[in-house]
Amino acid sequence: MEPSPAELEKIYSQYTDAELVHIATRSAHHLRPEALAVIRAMLRARQVDEAVFQGIDAAVQPVDEARVQEQVALIRSLPCPECGNRSAPLNAVLASRAISFVVMTSYDRTPYIGCVPCLERRRTKATLTSALAGWWGFPWGPVRTIQALVQNQGQKSALRSSAPSDVLVAFVVENTGKIEAYKGRPQELVTMITAPL
Repeated sequence: MEPSPAELEKIYSQYTDAELVHIATRSAHHLRPEALAVIRAMLRARQVDEAVFQGIDAAVQPVDEARVQEQVALIRSLPCPECGNRSAPLNAVLASRAISFVVMTSYDRTPYIGCVPCLERRRTKATLTSALAGWWGFPWGPVRTIQALVQNQGQKSALRSSAPSDVLVAFVVENTGKIEAYKGRPQELVTMITAPL
């Protein structure tokens, strides 16, 4: 049985403003209308910035190609979250890493947004880590290591392109509500793209 609006209010009252904004701007399309209404009412009562409500509205709308392109351009115009470089547009890369030890193998793919030199460092670090520490687990170490090396090599071409990568476009589509909420606050956007994606 789904919780009633009163039960939702009790649950959501335990959340911070930032947590409620995150839920409403990232997951609005998954929420029941009653849940979204409760979150909106709580955020209004807490007197959050009006831009947050624009972000919530954007999050519940179908994906609009024009908005995606506008938001991609906005993200690309930010300073690099790692080095602060503003001279080139930002992009994104998916760095794959495999680490193994005897019977344990760990494999992860982490998206990063930044300037090309910083992204290249991230990609290279993941490649070297995989090449040195990925092989040593049985049976998945060699399989995951090869997978990581091939995927990292494929990401190299995304870095050479002047166009936004598929990883960056996917990030924008997934975070359109949050980007809309923070578009007038560049520092909030930099913080958003710095956090683990």
